[in-house]
Amino acid sequence: MRLTAAVDLHMHTYFSDGLLSPEALLQLCQRQGLERVAVTDHDSVGGLERGAAEARRLGLSLVPGVELTARFSGEMHILGYGIRPADSGLADFLQEQLLRRARRNTQMVERLRDLGMPLTEEDMRQEAGREEYGRTHMARVMVKRGVCHSIDEAFRRFLLPGQPGYVSREKPPSAQCIAVIRGAGGDAVLAHPGLMGLPDYQLEPVISQLRGEGLAGVEAFYPQHTPGQTTALRRMAGRMGLIVTYGSDYHGKDRSGESLLMGWKERALPDETLQAAARWSLDEKEDDA
Repeated sequence: MRLTAAVDLHMHTYFSDGLLSPEALLQLCQRQGLERVAVTDHDSVGGLERGAAEARRLGLSLVPGVELTARFSGEMHILGYGIRPADSGLADFLQEQLLRRARRNTQMVERLRDLGMPLTEEDMRQEAGREEYGRTHMARVMVKRGVCHSIDEAFRRFLLPGQPGYVSREKPPSAQCIAVIRGAGGDAVLAHPGLMGLPDYQLEPVISQLRGEGLAGVEAFYPQHTPGQTTALRRMAGRMGLIVTYGSDYHGKDRSGESLLMGWKERALPDETLQAAARWSLDEKEDDA
């Protein structure tokens, strides 16, 4: 067993719903003492080229990643590690998800305006600094306009499923997400399964089904998992021959108190996790080329 201080396999930049640029995120990782990190933006690989350049400059090892949203009773998130960002099949898939997300975001802004909020899509684009934006940018604009006091309040009252400003979007099946990741040379890992709202006896059949579709691992080590959930997930993974991974799911300091490493800096990870992270990293792939 080794310490997790050197590894974080789940982080976001402003290419999806994070708050930092790829460069700023990698610089933060270096200050935190991380050595091997993954950038896993939602349905986007836009930050990986810049992230890889900054990682090389800083002497960090970068795992090229992505986080795909799949259909479930609500939704599930599937992480892809060690992918080829320029893969044509992945690019086509992500373009379709981008169009679906853009349609949903337009509908959400319209719904928020119908609720009496003085918001426009241009406000969101200015907040994001680019054409694409997400719910985090909506929340930040709502705080700036005085609609809500915090990002957390904006999500809790308006932007989460079941709230008046939320609009769902069409999601692909898990099998398609896993196939896209594998087609791009990567391994698929189920993100934060403890947040899916299922008891162990219901979660295990879901993970077993995903394994049959090609799933390679589960994110057992996650800040919001209880110790009991982590233990149960490790046991499930062991029975199914799946890798277990760790990630902070870092988005930025003003997202519900999230912070890099989330208190896991002194916890130990299995050697298999560190070995998988090394295998997925860009420097390992470059050595094999």
